[in-house]
Amino acid sequence: MTNPITPVAVFSAKNYDKTFLSKTSMGTGIELKYFDYIHNAEITRVAKHYKIVSAFVNDDLSRQTLTR
Repeated sequence: MTNPITPVAVFSAKNYDKTFLSKTSMGTGIELKYFDYIHNAEITRVAKHYKIVSAFVNDDLSRQTLTR
């Protein structure tokens, strides 16, 4: 039996973050999709297709962003 793939949206990650996250998620069933822009209310529609979203310090996690 195989584990289902879990897609994760990763916003505004730096190259060193991507290297670390990609390496540590290998073989876990997690599929990382990197977006090279800051997560905010204007682009939150992209995140709606993911059950899991990874945000970094410059991303906007305000109520307005999270409830769109």
